[in-house]
Amino acid sequence: MSEMTKYLGNLNNQEGPFYFVTEKEQAWALQALTHSSLSPRSNNVELARVGEKVALAMAYKRLMMSPGIHTGADYDRINKCFTILSLSEMAQELGVHKILRIGSGLTTVSDAMLAQSMNALFFAVEIPKGPEALQRTLGLLKIT
Repeated sequence: MSEMTKYLGNLNNQEGPFYFVTEKEQAWALQALTHSSLSPRSNNVELARVGEKVALAMAYKRLMMSPGIHTGADYDRINKCFTILSLSEMAQELGVHKILRIGSGLTTVSDAMLAQSMNALFFAVEIPKGPEALQRTLGLLKIT
């Protein structure tokens, strides 16, 4: 079993929201699943910062491009998908809490750590695969 297979587990499912095939894609995914407590240099902090903005912009774009008139409430609904609690719940449903790589000094994985990992995973999808792949991921997670 490769290190990537070990850490990705059920996330790496072709029909699921996150699917990493190439070595490059898997490297981004591994970084997205690495908390700064484990590695001060190669971790998910920057991926999460950018991933949050890219994913939110993509979700807004998906809404804007969909038929109909959209209100502030529609955009607020999307914003709620990107709260720490919402992202943490998604991460738990996907099993991210089981595969998040954390430092040995930590005994629990917080909601904030899970939300950060989800945002990092969004960008880990977008970087090597492009915006269409991120759109697919957001759709499968019902962030629309």
